[in-house]
Amino acid sequence: MKDDITRFAFIETCLLWGGGLTARQLADTFGIARQNAQKVITQYRQCHPENIRRVGRKQVAGADFSPHYIRKNAEAFLDYLRGQAIISYYLSNADWGGLPFHDVDRLLRPQLRQNSVQKVLSALRTQQVVTIYYHAKSGAQERDLSPNQLIFANNRYHVRGYCHYSKAFLDFVLSRITHAEPSGIEWVSSYNDSAWNTYDELRFKPNEQLPTETQESLLHDFPVNEEGIFLVRCRRALGFYVKRELLAVDARYGISRWVIF
Repeated sequence: MKDDITRFAFIETCLLWGGGLTARQLADTFGIARQNAQKVITQYRQCHPENIRRVGRKQVAGADFSPHYIRKNAEAFLDYLRGQAIISYYLSNADWGGLPFHDVDRLLRPQLRQNSVQKVLSALRTQQVVTIYYHAKSGAQERDLSPNQLIFANNRYHVRGYCHYSKAFLDFVLSRITHAEPSGIEWVSSYNDSAWNTYDELRFKPNEQLPTETQESLLHDFPVNEEGIFLVRCRRALGFYVKRELLAVDARYGISRWVIF
């Protein structure tokens, strides 16, 4: 059943974003015989006859196509393509996207120390404390950390958890952890992490000091409301990263593109 759902999701992806599919394409992607691929397509048609029609040797989306296994959202599909591109660096598998995709941000990420990351992620998964050696801006420090969350923000990986040294919930940049070892002290959950458990709604609008055409471009680029306000609902602990990104000084104009409203 799980395989069927995955294959049905692939069929819908091709129908919605790829202009259709063939049984051979389905067979090659999942490593199955063409005859079995044709059976999968037939099963999908029996479940959702309004979604698929045959044109020659190709299956294309029906006029009343409505997905059941994927989201009909362009941003979600592009995020999926980026995810597939990242996965390809780890697994040798077929790419459903079928489109050339280049992730420039990946070229600019800080290097990660494999052994340290392994220890931290293991502690995160097993809910154990880890002693880390961390190169903060103030210098190298040794801290006991109860890892609770893994975060990707501003093109860097962070781990958030309870710092037993500071007695507070803090974020640590993974690339700055030079060494990590298991610790025997008691792990602390994120239950009392108020900044993580609280949601805020941040409001931004284009900087009025920008040229009018630049302001209009921002309004087209982002999902603003009828008042031209970009609303971002996020955990309070993540608000710092959102503000850092949106309020950064634009190199061309020497001012931030957005301001808090």
